[in-house]
Amino acid sequence: MKLSIIIVNWNTGNLLRNCLRSIYENYGPADFEVIVVDNDSKDGSPRMVGKDFPEIKLIKNKENMGFSKANNQAIEICRGDYVLILNPDIIIKKNAIENMLEFLNVNNDAGAAGAKFLNPDGSVQKAGYYRRSPSIIQILLFYTILNRIFRHFPGICSRYWENDDMDNRHEVDQIPGACVLVKREVLEKTGGFDEDYFIWYEDVDWCFRIKRAGWKLYYCHDAEMVHYGGQSFINVNSGEKIILFYAGLLKYFQKNHSKTDYFLARSIITVNFLIVNTAQILMYPFAAKKRGIWRDNISARWRFIKNA
Repeated sequence: MKLSIIIVNWNTGNLLRNCLRSIYENYGPADFEVIVVDNDSKDGSPRMVGKDFPEIKLIKNKENMGFSKANNQAIEICRGDYVLILNPDIIIKKNAIENMLEFLNVNNDAGAAGAKFLNPDGSVQKAGYYRRSPSIIQILLFYTILNRIFRHFPGICSRYWENDDMDNRHEVDQIPGACVLVKREVLEKTGGFDEDYFIWYEDVDWCFRIKRAGWKLYYCHDAEMVHYGGQSFINVNSGEKIILFYAGLLKYFQKNHSKTDYFLARSIITVNFLIVNTAQILMYPFAAKKRGIWRDNISARWRFIKNA
């Protein structure tokens, strides 16, 4: 079988339906399979998949297993020579998958490829997806209050934060987990996602291992997909997002960097949280519209600092 498409779903039924329709409408070859792993959705997603797409392999988990473990469940049973990890909030455009497959097929040094993300209005999504490899400088400049300054310097952003070339195919440091097409031989050598990550930075870790094994990662500008982004987390409060994101970031540094780098990363994040919490506590009486969000965020940061 040429291709396996793996989609992990958690309460995004309507988006998932549109994603699946776009696959069958816009991917031409018939030699492929789709595997949906549902993480105990409460919105009727599994029922919709079984009714509207009976040909799809559906794995129904009894609890939310997280992104890494759920993807690995499908990776273990998929049969494709190529495996596409895909988020349910993506709409495949014509020839997008074919162009990525063709590129990987003719480039032996390429282990994985990523797509060009578009907003629903057709504009290009530039921010936050094709980032540079994590570093202490990146954390200091872009994960702290200093971000308010350095995000306005394109040269520094391009070097330490993210790749801003969306118009050409080129090698990248990492590919966002929302859409990663990988060769079977790469999976066999590097394995799937590290299940120590629940969500966030499991894709960064995977890309690091792929590069360490000798393959390169590429961005394919001619593989266009509409990406709605972050839809699974609409009902997750901002405080929990903070905990999950920074826990993933520190886990990545602990696993893949030196003890010194891990200590510095943890220290920078902790100090920044102390500064931000102090500022928000002082401003709290004057920020009536933001109090609910700030309260959750302040509480989450204190928990993070306590456990760091």
